[in-house]
Amino acid sequence: MDVKQKKDFIIMNKFISAVSICILFFSCSKNSNNVTNTTFFPPVTVNLSIKLSLPYYAALTMPQGWMYLPGGYRGIILYNSVTNGIIAYDRACPVNTNDSCAFVNMDSAGYYLVCSKTHVFGPICTASNAGICGSKFLPDNGYPNSGPATLPLKQYVVRNDGGDNYTITN
Repeated sequence: MDVKQKKDFIIMNKFISAVSICILFFSCSKNSNNVTNTTFFPPVTVNLSIKLSLPYYAALTMPQGWMYLPGGYRGIILYNSVTNGIIAYDRACPVNTNDSCAFVNMDSAGYYLVCSKTHVFGPICTASNAGICGSKFLPDNGYPNSGPATLPLKQYVVRNDGGDNYTITN
């Protein structure tokens, strides 16, 4: 190889390395299940199994059915999306993660997930509504629809074994 070929070879290697790093960086921003990686609260271990054929989970057998489960950082809400199947979100509001009274709940009409102060599992919160932002999130993808929230809800990975068994993990 002459000097020009060596320079061209080095330049091409640097270019390929830079492109590879960019691809790796951007491909890691979401996991393989297209679950957004949000880091707005401390990490917790989630490893739950549910069986939809049990009466306890009957609400999830219908499209747009939902239910709360203990676990995660502030609890978990499961939602049966018409287009995406069973989805699991943490009930922590991305705006008020340090407020022990701020929880994401399904609104009374079942159209949005809303940052409010109701918690199903644990003590009743009697603090003021100061940390309740009222942000609304779309249940099909967890993205904010209105209010001050700019980040989506923390979504957990839901795997189906092909039957009525589901595993929720992070």
